[in-house]
Formats: sequence, C-alpha cells, structure tokens
Amino acid sequence: MLKLFRALDRNPQWLAAWTLIALVGTLASGHVLSGVAAPLAEKTGFKLVDLQFSGWYPILDAIRPGQRSVNDLLASVGFETHRASDIIQAWQKAGLLETARRAQRIDFVFAAAYGVFALLLAVTLWRIQPEYPRRVRSVRLIALGTIAAALDEIENVGLWTVLRGAGEAGAVSFLLPTAVATLKVVFLIAALVGLVVSLVRAHNAFESSAEIPTDAADRRPGPSA
Repeated sequence: MLKLFRALDRNPQWLAAWTLIALVGTLASGHVLSGVAAPLAEKTGFKLVDLQFSGWYPILDAIRPGQRSVNDLLASVGFETHRASDIIQAWQKAGLLETARRAQRIDFVFAAAYGVFALLLAVTLWRIQPEYPRRVRSVRLIALGTIAAALDEIENVGLWTVLRGAGEAGAVSFLLPTAVATLKVVFLIAALVGLVVSLVRAHNAFESSAEIPTDAADRRPGPSA
C-alpha cells in the first residue's frame, strides 16, 4: 500500500487535479443516479438499496426470538428487508423495470468514481499527516473505500444479471450480492472513520506547528540593560 501511495505522490500538482476530478465525477454520477432511481421509490416504495439487501429477507424472516421475526422487529424502526421477487414485480407492474436497469448501469460509473476518489484522497491526506512520508494507519483506512468500490462493482454485476432476467429472481440469487453489499458498507464505514481521524490529526498537527514560533518568541531573552 505504501509503495502505491508513493507512486501516486510523485507529482503533487497532478495528484490534486485528479483528486478534484474524481470528486466531481463522484458527485455528478451520484446526483444522476439519485435522479434516475427516484421514481422507483416514489411509485413503488422500493429503492435500489432494498434490492441490494433483499438477500437477508429469508434469513431475518426465519429467525423468530418471539412471536415476531427479526425482520418484523426491524420494520418497526424502518430497517426491514423485502423479498426480491416482490420488489421486482412491483417495478414491473409500475413499468419501471427499465428505469431500474438504467439506474444500475449508472451505479457502475458511480462505484468506479468514488473508488478512485477514495484512493486519491487517501494519498492527499497522507501528505499532511505528521508522520509523512511514513505509513499512517488512519490514512490506510480511507483507502478501504477503493476496496468497497470493487465490492460494489461485483454487487452491480449480480444485480444487473437479475434485472436483465426480468423477475426470475429468487432468494438464493441475492445471497451473494447482499453479502457483498454488506461487506461494502463495512469498508465504507471504516473509510469514513479513517477520514475523520486523519483530518483531526492533521488539524492538531497544524495547530501545534503554528504555536511553535509564538512559544519560541516568548522565550527569547529581552534586550540587555
């Protein structure tokens, strides 16, 4: 990982430019994805994320600690999962299956954009850490966003295959995409934690360096009488 960071760090000007381009690409593709996928939730109540995590439905629905299943308990706080076939059938009846496919195609671009941005952002923040040019654990966490993006692409392939099948989805078909999507979320949370820690450490280091000249000036001997 450190070798990759050093390779990307050879030209700071290009690093800053490509990081900005990746950020713009992430925001733009995310905005387009949100706009294209909006009718899915507006007309059926099901989002793409519901399809992504639908593989948990048969498991959570089967676990019953009491009279209600775990899925029912999650529904009370708005985090229930749904059967994949129900989601796709709802989109079919509303004539939105092609919209779902279009949104899924855009998600391929979005995942690639934020994956590149996460890696370049990690290198950029690495430069302002007090340990630079040595390795920094919190910065390496940010780079996990790139691994999350790779997992996102694997998930996208699985969902795209099912969406092209137009309703041939069963619970088993979504176990792999759902497992990959869950692992993706874990990596994204870790990357976010790394980002916050890196920014805080860089801020503290900057404040400490800014205070040194003032302290040094206070310790100067005054003019001799």
